[in-house]
Amino acid sequence: MKPSTPGTLALVGADIGSCALAERERLACSPEATAAILARARTVRGVREALVLSTCNRTEFYLVVDDRGAPERWVDRVAEHRGEDARRAFRKGTRLGDEAVRHLMRVACGLESRLLGDAHIAGQLRAAFTQAAAAGAVGPVLTQLARQATQVARRARRTTRIGYGASSLGAAVTALVRQHQVPASGCPRPILIVGAGAVARDVSAHLAKAGCGPLQWTSRSADGARRLADEFAGEAAAWADLDSAAGHAAVVITAVSAVEPIMSAERLRRAASASHPRPVFIDLGVPRNLPSDAGTEILTIDDVHARRDHVLALRQAAVPEVESLVDEELLAWHQWLAQRPLEQVIKALFLEERQRRTELVTSLEEQTGLDRTAVEQLVRKTVRGLLHGHVSALRRSGVLLPAMAMPMTRGAFQGGRG
Repeated sequence: MKPSTPGTLALVGADIGSCALAERERLACSPEATAAILARARTVRGVREALVLSTCNRTEFYLVVDDRGAPERWVDRVAEHRGEDARRAFRKGTRLGDEAVRHLMRVACGLESRLLGDAHIAGQLRAAFTQAAAAGAVGPVLTQLARQATQVARRARRTTRIGYGASSLGAAVTALVRQHQVPASGCPRPILIVGAGAVARDVSAHLAKAGCGPLQWTSRSADGARRLADEFAGEAAAWADLDSAAGHAAVVITAVSAVEPIMSAERLRRAASASHPRPVFIDLGVPRNLPSDAGTEILTIDDVHARRDHVLALRQAAVPEVESLVDEELLAWHQWLAQRPLEQVIKALFLEERQRRTELVTSLEEQTGLDRTAVEQLVRKTVRGLLHGHVSALRRSGVLLPAMAMPMTRGAFQGGRG
């Protein structure tokens, strides 16, 4: 098959739709592994450009290829270092042309993430492109694609509710804390996190990132509480001091795995009345960590999930709007592809103009004895003025090569190198 002018975009990879977590963990590429893969990119016949996007939800390779066999050769090369599991997984997830373009744009907008509207993926895409560019693995096609994917992601977050609110557990708890926490005068009262497991850590990370605090931890595992305190710049309290710590806190968040409540109703009432205003209690335990019959208002895991469900419902309602933005961006992608031959002609025209101008300036300088800088400015202004009008007319005319005006599809590879 003859090489194509822009090359054809191909995607091979595995994501949450095709692989379970354990398999995605085996396929994930660290920055070091990605660097090694990109270093080998130019050795795969028929692959011109390559971008590796590896996150918790996916490991995907975006390629610009010359022929149908290039994606499979790429997978074979990756499998030499990643094993047969990689070969089987990546071969299942091949997309070409528009399918690959649309997929990356949807990924950038958070439509293909486990968490709908994930705010982190656009930054992960930028980091992936930066690494690929530093390795010399990307060219004009992937540069344009990454630019448009990032652009549509920004538009989606700015003009729709795809990124509305706090939808992770830690983020939802942080939003509730900010909603209920009463600003303290003088020395601020701490936020007490009871527990040191995965949920406590997730909540702690979001609270610390949001600047809430000061933060304090207590746990039946003293080492666990100290580790969180060290990681998030707070303090650890002894488990024996739970009642006192709760009574002095502005917010008490419990995230303990326990069959029975960790405090009796009487202990909870004493802690709640130890200071004014009373602490805000958020119980993330299932079964509950705090007694429900203490006469104290307690926000439960259901309250947190209700907030998340509301947020996710609004995000889900925004999906059609985001898909319309992706459709618009895909049209812009086709227009960019169609204009590439014309832009290459214009680029060649300006390169030739520069060469001829240099020759003309040298000749005039020798013949007239005028200052070279003055001659250069005069010639440049005159010639560029003539060129500008013709170039503008060319761009307005929409002069296109018919083959390039066709969308890229699974069955159509367009012609020559770009």
